[in-house]
Formats: sequence, structure tokens, C-alpha cells
Amino acid sequence: MGLTQWRVIEVLRERRVLQFLSVYAVSGFVALEVVDQFVGRAILPDLAYVLVLIILPRGYSRHPDRCLVPWREGTAGAARRRELGGGS
Repeated sequence: MGLTQWRVIEVLRERRVLQFLSVYAVSGFVALEVVDQFVGRAILPDLAYVLVLIILPRGYSRHPDRCLVPWREGTAGAARRRELGGGS
């Protein structure tokens, strides 16, 4: 990785985009586990698990604009305090 690639990761981290994406990944994993339990107990058909596996990754591939919200609103707390005139 070059220096510019590390800078991109650093900016994404500062803007909390990575935090937003990791929350989406964890909630997707929880959804898969819940559906797996329902499928395993024959409450839902096997097709439900496959549908969740298809729908979860498509959530961001079809709507990448959802990453713009944390990009726009995800500035760090210290930076916000400086903008408002408080803090050091």
C-alpha cells in the first residue's frame, strides 16, 4: 500500500465510514444467525437463508450513497468542538 492508500483509510476512519460499515456487517451477521436458527427449527423454509445471503451484500452494492451520510456527518468530536469555538 502506498502512502495515498493509507491516507484514504485514515480519512475514512476519521469520517467514521468504517465504523458505519462495520455496524452494517455485524448486524448482517446477526440477521444471518437468527434466520439460521429459524431455518434449523423448520420455522422458515431453507430458501429464507439463501434470500438473506443474497439481499445483505446487495444493500450497499445497489445503494452506495448510504455511505455518504457517515461521510458528511461523521466528523470527529474534537473537530466539532473546535468548529463551535470550544475545547483546546
